[in-house]
Amino acid sequence: MKTGLLTFYHIHHYGAMLQAYATERAVASLGSECEIIDYYVNQDNTLFQRPTGLGSAAHDAHTALHYGPLKARYERFEAFSRENLNISGRRYQSLEELRQAELPYDVLLSGSDQIWNPKIFPDGRFDPVFFGAFSHKRKIAYAPSFGIPRIPDGMEEELRTYLEGFYGDENHEHMVFPGMVYLSWPTELGTLYTRAELGEIHKVCRQYKIPLYLDGARMGYGLASRGSGMTLADLAASCDVFYIGGTKVGALFGEAVVFPRHNAPGRFMTAVKQRAPCWPRAGCWGCSSTPCSPMDSTRSWAKMPSRRRSG
Repeated sequence: MKTGLLTFYHIHHYGAMLQAYATERAVASLGSECEIIDYYVNQDNTLFQRPTGLGSAAHDAHTALHYGPLKARYERFEAFSRENLNISGRRYQSLEELRQAELPYDVLLSGSDQIWNPKIFPDGRFDPVFFGAFSHKRKIAYAPSFGIPRIPDGMEEELRTYLEGFYGDENHEHMVFPGMVYLSWPTELGTLYTRAELGEIHKVCRQYKIPLYLDGARMGYGLASRGSGMTLADLAASCDVFYIGGTKVGALFGEAVVFPRHNAPGRFMTAVKQRAPCWPRAGCWGCSSTPCSPMDSTRSWAKMPSRRRSG
């Protein structure tokens, strides 16, 4: 089986390139050949920008002053991509080009990273390529993110069509079922969803029978915020499962996954014991969902461009 991976991989950003590398490796470890589809969006890595005004001029002046380190950093990123990523031999630049192509993939995998963030793209709208709209082949979405607190006005219906398209496919029972909708509360940018907003999101999730999971790593800040008006009881009523975090609000340890309606999956604790061996972390016991080899991790990280040497 061959998997075509749709992701951000060519931008010179540590997180983007590492997640592409890790996703490709993870798919390969499951026994599928994995190839990143060379779909190029507006991610320009050139050291000097096209003149557009004062901002580009300031950027280019900074680049000129630090050209040596920045050029070396650029070359290291290019070398890492060239040597470690399995990228398709053909570059695609549009939805129509992908529709017309005879793609050699059995499965299309979208993710991870903010591939569903409309603000990233030039027209400020969703890019249907990252929803697999160019093909009727089997599709999987792995941890894609919107990266914005709210869906922009006028785009809700477009997003709904992708869900309806899944259920409209007569073969959907043989396809990977949407696992969950994942929200963080508060978000990384500090956005606090209100009780009404969470209720609306949960309503859509129930309509399509998709569990709503709320990541509460920063929950303490949200509950303490004067503007949130939320309680634990409100959160429990607005999602299917949530996580109470402690370490990001100063706790030494002590975190919990909560199923508010006694709706935990069957044999949940057995699965936890099977998949989450304990590892000592900073003098305490932490959990790792995947056992890792320090040697393998070191080798992978060593291939990345050095921050210290980048200037």
